[in-house]
Amino acid sequence: MDNWLILASFTYPHEEHLAKSKLHSEGIEVLIKDELTVQVYNFYSNAIGGVKLQVRASDFERAHQILVDSGYIHEKKSAPSRFWLQFDNYTRKIPLLDKLLVELRLLVLVALTLLCITIPIVMQSMPSTLNKLLGNYWCIDKIYYRGQVFRPYSLGVRFQIHLDNCDETMNFEEDGMAYFPGINSNKVEARWKLIDDQLIIFPDSNTTSNTGPNYYGTYSLSIENGSIKMQSDSMAILGFVYRIRHLF
Repeated sequence: MDNWLILASFTYPHEEHLAKSKLHSEGIEVLIKDELTVQVYNFYSNAIGGVKLQVRASDFERAHQILVDSGYIHEKKSAPSRFWLQFDNYTRKIPLLDKLLVELRLLVLVALTLLCITIPIVMQSMPSTLNKLLGNYWCIDKIYYRGQVFRPYSLGVRFQIHLDNCDETMNFEEDGMAYFPGINSNKVEARWKLIDDQLIIFPDSNTTSNTGPNYYGTYSLSIENGSIKMQSDSMAILGFVYRIRHLF
């Protein structure tokens, strides 16, 4: 589909009619823009750029030369750059894009290019699952073990810290240690590693035997919107990020 380009602009409608008649005589189709506005409000002509004579992009070079040879165009300033002609020729072959004006095609292509550049940058700047896991302390909401719900309650020393809507926590350290709540038992210490969003919990050889629940196993891990879900064959742990408020 050809795009219509402005070939020339005229201050008065009668000038445009002479040029249009010349092009029609040469078999070139013409469209006129803003003729009625200039006829009704002559003083608007310069403000809106005059009466505009448009031809198809495929006819532009021939039509331009005809008007130059006929004296209707005295300069070649109105000729579009080679860039626009080549751009129109290439992009008119792209489905959907070919239905847009050539200027809009450029805007769409620039927007798509920026989008392709921006999305990877944004994705890279977002925290990874590992960063989320290490960067937060997690309040335990529920623990499911073989279909039963357990309420965690760790024995031993409890710090005088108020946890918003939170009684028990778990956390993962950069040194590979993980700490889980007990269930009427002491807190459980273990080792951890993350492989492709699979969280593996296993015993720590330097830690004495844990008397609490057995958290060992391989979990599928999901962290979204401040919530965490760990799911293994026998256990599911649900939690959320908590905030600490020290009591003075």
